[in-house]
Amino acid sequence: LENGGVFEMGWRGTFEPPPFLLFFSRRIGISEDGPIPVLGGLRLTGRAGSQTVGLLNVVTDDAFGEPRENHAVARVKRDVGSSSYVGAMFTDRRSAGNWNSTAGVDWSFWPTSVLNVQGFAAGTATSGAGGDGAAYRLGVDYQTDRFGIAVGHLGVGPEATADLGFVARTDIQRSDAFIRLTPRPRVLGLRKIDIFWSNNLFTSFGGALQDWEIGLALAPEWNTGDGFGFFA
Repeated sequence: LENGGVFEMGWRGTFEPPPFLLFFSRRIGISEDGPIPVLGGLRLTGRAGSQTVGLLNVVTDDAFGEPRENHAVARVKRDVGSSSYVGAMFTDRRSAGNWNSTAGVDWSFWPTSVLNVQGFAAGTATSGAGGDGAAYRLGVDYQTDRFGIAVGHLGVGPEATADLGFVARTDIQRSDAFIRLTPRPRVLGLRKIDIFWSNNLFTSFGGALQDWEIGLALAPEWNTGDGFGFFA
C-alpha cells in the first residue's frame, strides 16, 4: 500500500464503489473461489526530478481452473507548475493465449487556487471477441469559503474491460453536479450553515435513461463545534 496513490487513474466517486479505475490491486492474487498463489513480483515507486514513476509486475500461479498469469503496470506522472500534473498509465494481464491491456492519460490543472480541472481518457483491448472499449471523464471543481460548485461527466463504453482495474458499470454516460452555499449568519452562536444540492443522471450510450438522483442537504454548525445534518 505504500505509495499506492501513484497507480491511481480513473475516478473513485463519493460514497459508492469506484465507477472506473484502470488499476485495482485486489485483482491480483484473489479470486471469488479463494487466494491465488503469487510466484513472485517486483514493485518500484518513486520520484525522478519532476516525474513520479510506478512499475509493477507480478506472476500468479494456476489455481481454481485459472492459468498462470502475468500482471504488469507502468505509471508516470509529470508535475506541471507547483500543483498540476499530466500522466499516463499502461496495464496488461496476460496468460497463455489470452490477454487484456489498457492504456490511458490523465491530468489535473489548477489555473487558480480555487479552480481545478481534472480528467482522464482510457482505452481497453482484449484478445478474442469483445473487450475493446473506452472510458473518459472531465470534471471542474470551484470552491471558495462561501460557494462551491463541482460538475463532471463520465463515460464508460459498452465493451470497456479492465481486467486489472475496477469497472462498476459499463455502457453509461453519467453527469454529476454539486452546488454548495455556506452563509455565516452572526446569530444564535452559529459558525456557518452548509446548504448542498446535488444530482446525477445516467443514460446509456444510445441515450436511454437508466436512473437519476437529486438530493438536498442542510448542515448547521455552531461555534462550539456542535452541528447536525439533514439530507433528503
